[in-house]
Amino acid sequence: MPDALPPPLYDGWPHANGAAPYNKLAMDITLTELEQAINYWRTRRPSSGEERALSPEVDLLATSYAMMIFHHATSTSGEALGPAALQLIDTWRKHGSA
Repeated sequence: MPDALPPPLYDGWPHANGAAPYNKLAMDITLTELEQAINYWRTRRPSSGEERALSPEVDLLATSYAMMIFHHATSTSGEALGPAALQLIDTWRKHGSA
């Protein structure tokens, strides 16, 4: 069971300062950011078992990373990654990126 509910992908309207809402599906993710997020999740959820299987979090991000490498992409849209991957990246940005 997760520690807390994941943050929403769309943070609503209006903001107190009048700024537009933040839509995480519209943001771009670079290959480097995705790699850093993978390393963050590898530390939090290391591979397990004799087969050293990836955790579900790392597996999800690694699949997107592999597709970016295959297509020679340096960045991708949040929409292409999907909501689950974006929530993992958002957690990394809040807790693991420095």
